[in-house]
Amino acid sequence: MIAMKICLTLACGMLLTQLNGQTTLRVFFAGNEMTQAFNIPSLVQQLAASKGDSLYWQRSTPPGGTLTVHTTNTQTLGYLENEQWDVVVFQEHPAWLGLSDEVFLQESMPSAEDLCQYTRGFHPCVKPAFFLPWGSKNGDAENCDEFEWVCTYAGLQDSLTSRTLQLALHNDAWVIPVGESWRNALNFGDGSINLYGDLPLVSTLHGSYLAACTFYRTLYGSLSIGGWHPEGISGLEAEFLQTIADGTVGLNEALWNLKPVVWADLLFDQAGVFTTISLDASAVVDSVVVNSGIGEQTWEVGDFGAQILSPGWNYFLLDIYSACGNQFGEIDSVFIEGETAVHNRNVPEALVYPNPGNGLFTVVLPGDNPWQLSVINLQGRVTMQHTHQGSVVPLDLTALPEGVYLLRVTGGNRTFHLRIQRIR
Repeated sequence: MIAMKICLTLACGMLLTQLNGQTTLRVFFAGNEMTQAFNIPSLVQQLAASKGDSLYWQRSTPPGGTLTVHTTNTQTLGYLENEQWDVVVFQEHPAWLGLSDEVFLQESMPSAEDLCQYTRGFHPCVKPAFFLPWGSKNGDAENCDEFEWVCTYAGLQDSLTSRTLQLALHNDAWVIPVGESWRNALNFGDGSINLYGDLPLVSTLHGSYLAACTFYRTLYGSLSIGGWHPEGISGLEAEFLQTIADGTVGLNEALWNLKPVVWADLLFDQAGVFTTISLDASAVVDSVVVNSGIGEQTWEVGDFGAQILSPGWNYFLLDIYSACGNQFGEIDSVFIEGETAVHNRNVPEALVYPNPGNGLFTVVLPGDNPWQLSVINLQGRVTMQHTHQGSVVPLDLTALPEGVYLLRVTGGNRTFHLRIQRIR
């Protein structure tokens, strides 16, 4: 019997949102025998189809292939140059990730950068991703004397994870955390599911399916649980592996650098009564319209300003325009501590209570004039909008999923931004 305690520690803590409608992705896999094991791309494709999504894929997987090999592999370069991809997945060989610092710094790092730059040279809006591999079950005995950290599975996996993260962060790329899904499966399972094949780098069907679930959760942003599983894996085994993959990705999205191709962040530096605000964004962003509730400004990367912000949470709406043809919104926020910011306590403030709440809220506003209320999710999309006359407004969010929302209230030549947390 499979130990399902993972459901208590991961699944029950996940508040993840499924994407609505079908998502179609074009993904290229540049790896080696680990990518090829049980044809992981095909497993991802079948899992995606069962969830209403679709995947077109190609791969280049020479045995023992490293990132350096792929920089000169004609098949790899041909696919990168001649086809349009949404995501390109690169996989470094574990020996290059797990062992010598010199090899990693002189081979892996520059090769990863070359491949990402080469790909973006043809397709500026592509998203590179790095396949985080699994470590050998008992560590690397052959290299243990020279590199002591690989003597155990845990030490080897730590090295694979750390260095894959370095590759991703250096190249503004995603991490597909397959190796960490394996670690969680080994830690939370009861040993009845074998992930390792006869060779150290080759997986069983169960191991490859766990990798496929991790790929699906990362690439599509949707849960794999309830999706297709191949013959040879029972329904209970599939549920366990899906839950592991969904939790590994979903509970650590910031760690895996899972930002969209187009993103923007405001950076805040509080000094005295003023807070300096600057803009950081991905390379394809042309401009960002920043709305702090007291006016709009159009910024480009490197622009900055200074404002007097009130103590507590301050929210900003970002309308992002990019060279990829995208336009979408984000919410950014900063918490100002203490009384260093000027706060006019004679001005009546808007408030919402109970907060957090189970979906039924009351908004108190300064004045009986008509108010326009907009509820905005963390992706910057307006999920609810209506008008109300009066200073006390009932707000019913029970139809919305749990999570944090921004309530924008406009009326009487004033705009308020209130943070609302919807819980059960």
